[in-house]
Amino acid sequence: MERPFHAYRGDEPYVFVSYAHSDAGIVYPELARLNEAGFKVWYDEGISPGSVWREELARAIEGCSKFLLFVSQGVNASDHVMKEVNFALDCDRTVLAVHLQEVDLAPGLRLSLSDRQAIHKYERSEDDYRAALNAALRSEPPPTRELRPTATRQKNRRPILFAVAIIIAVGIGWLSLEQIDNLRSGPQPTVPFAERPAVAVLPFDNMGGNPDDDYFVDGLAEDLLDRLASFRTFPVISWPSSRDYRDPDRDPREVASELGARYLVRGSARRSTETVRVNVRLYDIESGIQIWSNRYDRALADVLDVQDEISSAVVSQMYPQLEDFDQQRAIRRAPSDMTAWDLTQKGWWHFNNGSPSDNRASQQAYTAALQRDPSSGNAAAGLAMAHYQSIGFGWTENPEDSIGKVVEAAERAAMLDSHDPLSQHALGHAYALTGNRDGMIEAFNSSLELNPSSALVQICAGEGFAMAGESEAAIQHLELALRLSPRDPGVHWIYHSLALAYFGSGKYNEAVTWARRAVLQRPEFTFGLRTLAASLSQSGRTDEARNVLARAMALEPDFTLAGGRRVLLTAHPAFAERYMEGLHKAGLP
Repeated sequence: MERPFHAYRGDEPYVFVSYAHSDAGIVYPELARLNEAGFKVWYDEGISPGSVWREELARAIEGCSKFLLFVSQGVNASDHVMKEVNFALDCDRTVLAVHLQEVDLAPGLRLSLSDRQAIHKYERSEDDYRAALNAALRSEPPPTRELRPTATRQKNRRPILFAVAIIIAVGIGWLSLEQIDNLRSGPQPTVPFAERPAVAVLPFDNMGGNPDDDYFVDGLAEDLLDRLASFRTFPVISWPSSRDYRDPDRDPREVASELGARYLVRGSARRSTETVRVNVRLYDIESGIQIWSNRYDRALADVLDVQDEISSAVVSQMYPQLEDFDQQRAIRRAPSDMTAWDLTQKGWWHFNNGSPSDNRASQQAYTAALQRDPSSGNAAAGLAMAHYQSIGFGWTENPEDSIGKVVEAAERAAMLDSHDPLSQHALGHAYALTGNRDGMIEAFNSSLELNPSSALVQICAGEGFAMAGESEAAIQHLELALRLSPRDPGVHWIYHSLALAYFGSGKYNEAVTWARRAVLQRPEFTFGLRTLAASLSQSGRTDEARNVLARAMALEPDFTLAGGRRVLLTAHPAFAERYMEGLHKAGLP
């Protein structure tokens, strides 16, 4: 499509425009109108979805006076849009989102934009939209929204009690009855959880008003608290401490201060004869941002089954958003202010980005965290997984040395916290690398038993089982991961692991389907492209396989069959042989 004009590259203030290039047909007319209105506009004039994010983009974002994102159907599949938005936030640029269409944003993008200006064009007249956009681009944004105490309700409205806040710290044990009585009698001093931010689940509001439903509403909050505590990353405040905070008009900052929590979970439940509706929200008290919210409607059959189903759905969808928010908070801190916790969260952020440079950065962050806090099992597990990732993607120049580092870090993590599911699945990968298949299966099963609600645990176990030739078990765990976190930021990895599982079972057409989904989500995902090429080859579509492999080679030109064998160190020999055969047919040198 013809560009409306050349991007502005002068010295006057200008607007940086971010958009998905698949949406150029509806964005270019918007650019033309901005230009006609007198705005200087910088926009990328044609970077392809698989291209490397260029220095030119970074300089343009750093120099802009306003950052404008046009939201339409293509943004969720655009990795460069997410990078541009987050880089603009890191640079403290004024960010404005314009929704040209009604789009349900991907979780990561929704989180990044959760507290920013937004104009919904599809809800306004054309003149009103133009006036609002021009005014926003010429003025400063409104102050950041804060989480304020709930206003006093009118008499004809039901009181809305927020609910559900979590947080049990590792090592503090149960409170005595005397301590609980003291808590009830008034605010008590709190003991901080070292560097780790805690989570509290406050009692849910019984919106139906029937006292007979209180047991169901409280049980829902308590069950959610227990599930959150099983992740072991964030301390979770115990139910005896948080259950008495039922007053909806209490200042949330005051409640969080008394409980010693940074994050609050609040919610409400309305139960009728046949259905139940639950609303849940997660807040960061320090910034006042609502990180996440969702609504759940369920048919009411067996009360306990419904309670279990909802609490499982809430924690599996909310927890990734909590982790992602805290990781992004950590990476924005100045290096001199970084604690061991911040460094560990920074490590996970880089680990999840999944590039060679991010992998090196994650190893450095975990190592620095362990130097500051040698007792951090989470940092040790992260270090093991980072070295495993470098082997799995062929980024290490010395696989044998990296295997030793995986084993060392995984054993250290398990020694520091044997009940942490992350430590157990790091140990499972270490066993896989050393050929201890029984130990691998035992470790993965232990991680699943410790926290079956974790999508990450299900994904890692599923990938491990797929590579080990246990295709049926792999598919079972990966399908559960999709149900637990259908919009997971790393959903491309779930799709790819399913492709590996179907490849292992000889169902190459199904493997092609899932591998295509993986690379559609992440076009530069070279492992996914190679799996797609191998699957196409083994299903008889050699020409297609060669085209796909050419895309992978353009991104990673030095990759060879020898490199492929290093990537498949953890794989079952029969699986590895068929996979390499598929790549050879596709033309891998």
